[in-house]
Amino acid sequence: MSILPLGVIRMGTFRFAIAALAIAQVSLGACRPREKSAAATAPSDRAVLATFPAGSAGRTYELSVATCVATSCPVQVRLLDGASVLDTLSLDWPLPSDKVGETSLDRMSGVGDPLDVSLQQQAWSAGAGEGTVRVAARTIALADDLNGLLAHEVAGFDHVKRRHFLVVAERNKLRRAWIGTEGQGPYWSAVAVSGDDGKVQQLVYYRGFHNAAADQVDDLQVTRYTWGGEGRGLVEQSGPDGLSGVFLGPYRSVAAARQVQAQHAACLGDYWVLRSELFDVTSGPVVLAAVTATDTLATAARRATQECWPQARLSTGKLKLTPTAKE
Repeated sequence: MSILPLGVIRMGTFRFAIAALAIAQVSLGACRPREKSAAATAPSDRAVLATFPAGSAGRTYELSVATCVATSCPVQVRLLDGASVLDTLSLDWPLPSDKVGETSLDRMSGVGDPLDVSLQQQAWSAGAGEGTVRVAARTIALADDLNGLLAHEVAGFDHVKRRHFLVVAERNKLRRAWIGTEGQGPYWSAVAVSGDDGKVQQLVYYRGFHNAAADQVDDLQVTRYTWGGEGRGLVEQSGPDGLSGVFLGPYRSVAAARQVQAQHAACLGDYWVLRSELFDVTSGPVVLAAVTATDTLATAARRATQECWPQARLSTGKLKLTPTAKE
């Protein structure tokens, strides 16, 4: 797979205060979806969290929690045709309790674009402390007549791990068309949907980890996918129409860039130490950059940074997408 190595993101930037979330504890049987109203007669073998349109055939994705076995409550996706269940697929991490709270996730959880400060995605949570598991889902328009279900599981409290799934209905069956995982250690990942509602959209996958070495740039890999059709699944995209960025610098060294970042931490929490050549900057080896999938969010990030730090000398530009060797 060809990927864009941009250069570990500071995990403190992406730690979100779960304790601050107001979670109304309810029983599984009381959970009700916002995306579409639950049927008048709820199924007895599961608690329906939400339903989503699968495409022009009128079928539906259902996100639900199956009956618990001890303290393991499977999170499942179902493909429905009316009230009939055509297929069922389980996500990897079950909820640890049948007491589920409705909450929301923001960009710091890895759900959505890293620079979308307005994002609040509906989610459900169970458990406490490091045993907490949160789940969220939304649709992505893969083709004119096909939506995929993009589901996220976020586990832990201080040591957060994320897992992302694209579930697609093909010929009355559900399949995992794609999965994004994190390795051991301080990894971070996020998935954004690029493109307007009502049009075919792209999936943008960010993943990185903190590099503790003071003389090494931050590490980030970004991959953009489009739907290649049945039998092909997601197809990786590359080329000049890649990510947008806001950057400061260049700086003569990684240490110099990190010093500036530390001095203005309140304003530069979303900025990474990256190789300057990614922005066609040749007068210094590194820059501080905030990266996004859309020009609109890049413009908003530049404005917010300038308001926070009026003396900042900011630039915007497109990152060069240079495919690397397949993993």
